[in-house]
Parts: sequence; structure tokens; C-alpha cells
Amino acid sequence: MSTEIKTTWKSWKPISDDFRLSELTAIDYPLKEKAGIVFDVIEEGKIKRTLQIKFSTFITFRIADESHRYTNLQEFSHDQLLSGSLFYSDKSEYIDWITSQSSLVMENWSLKHYIIATTDTEWIDIITKDEPEVAWLTNN
Repeated sequence: MSTEIKTTWKSWKPISDDFRLSELTAIDYPLKEKAGIVFDVIEEGKIKRTLQIKFSTFITFRIADESHRYTNLQEFSHDQLLSGSLFYSDKSEYIDWITSQSSLVMENWSLKHYIIATTDTEWIDIITKDEPEVAWLTNN
């Protein structure tokens, strides 16, 4: 495993509606029940919609305050951070780390690293083999 990983982040648009970083606030993390992550989308100070991102399985999950992720923030362009809250990569230091922790059992797995950035300044990282399901739970 190499120690220098070049991560290229792509915007993730799993749903046709546009919503921006400043409009997404995490409200629940029931991942251990495999229910997914639920967010309220705030517009003009009011909850307008609720979005669910459901992972049927995941390898690892972590939450960190964005202020402690300064190095990761530099991997994103200013435009990326302004235009969305959902990102993914097929190659990242986090994937490299979890693969090495598995004694390379996962070396040939097709893993994806998802980042969900919220207005609460939380960055949620999830590594999974499966594509998550994304749906609006409410539509005001």
C-alpha cells in the first residue's frame, strides 16, 4: 500500500434536486439499524424537505468537525464546497487505511468513500461497497 494517495473528489448528485451546503443539517444517524442518515433541508430558516441517504451495508463510518479536517478541505475546490454537500471518491487515504487494517482482505474490493458535509460543520465519512439509496421523505 502506498503512503501517498492522491484523492480526487467528485460531486455526488444522486437526486435531481439541487440543495447546497448551507441548507443541509444532520438530524439523525441510525446507521446501526441500517436505516441510513436523515437530513432536514433548510430554506429561508424553515425545514422544507427531509432527505434520507440509506446504506444497506457500510465498512466504516465516522463524523468529524470540519475545523479538524483542514487538510481534507484543501482537496476540494471552492466551487465544489459552494455547489453541494455530497461527494465521493474511489481512492482516498481513508480507503487505503481501512484496507490496510483488514490485512489487505479488502484490497480488490470496489470501495467508495462518501463525504456528506453539513451546515452543523460536521463531515460524515462512509466507506461502502454498495451504492446508497437516496430519497426525499417529505416534500413541502
